[in-house]
Amino acid sequence: MTQDRATRPGGDPRERLPMERGGRAAGLAAALSALLLLTGQLLGGTVGGVLVASLLGAVVAGGWGRVLDLPSHRGVTGVLGLVVLLGGVAAWAAHRGEAPEVGSVWWALPLAGGVLGALAHQVWRRDGRPRVVDVLSAEIFATLVLGAGLLWSWATPLVAVTTAAGLAVTAVGDALFVHRRAESWAVGSLVGAATALGWSVGRHELDVPDTLLLAALAVLAPAVSQACRLVLLRLPAVRSGARGGLVTGLVSTLLAGIVAGLFTLLGSTPLT
Repeated sequence: MTQDRATRPGGDPRERLPMERGGRAAGLAAALSALLLLTGQLLGGTVGGVLVASLLGAVVAGGWGRVLDLPSHRGVTGVLGLVVLLGGVAAWAAHRGEAPEVGSVWWALPLAGGVLGALAHQVWRRDGRPRVVDVLSAEIFATLVLGAGLLWSWATPLVAVTTAAGLAVTAVGDALFVHRRAESWAVGSLVGAATALGWSVGRHELDVPDTLLLAALAVLAPAVSQACRLVLLRLPAVRSGARGGLVTGLVSTLLAGIVAGLFTLLGSTPLT
């Protein structure tokens, strides 16, 4: 039996075009947001990083429910808006405290608030609660993404530069060469590693273990971000075009904050 064009691996061109539009928008949004986070971190330190992450998180909060075509999307926006607000409170409290800002217990506040807010949202819904599991899991995942975005503020300049360089180059490659994602990731990893090496050699500050850590960071951060985009771009609502691509790109960049924060904690210098 002949296989229908729309179901073949290549797919119908009319089906591929919206997905490719979303993919290009996601790549460009990821690259731009990575550079914005880097700028905020370099110019404003922890406060600047949190401010930029919160602004990007607010965009995600406003579009997440619609991108996933969730019921009660206004409630979803409210829950994620609460996470963004609590992230700002956590940053302020950590900045004023006597303990180091990185790893402060206050950073658990937005995560706890998001989980509790998601549960409360399901209790107070008045639409019959369709797709409870879908909405709850989407809210909790987005809470983790927004929390990960705040971890960009932990990054030292060297970690932030390495992460942003590799991530941005990979994302631009994904946007320009939709079907060559492996090559984009490889080039992005090399650029990130070269950026880290050039920075460290110029400042004479790095030892061998930290050099290996930065090499792993240059490989892992773009991979996490790219994998996130690939998963989300397979969702029907995200394929619809630029709006879904924008939110997807921001989510993929914020999620990479987990890698940046972790490698900052692991560095012995610390990775300055």
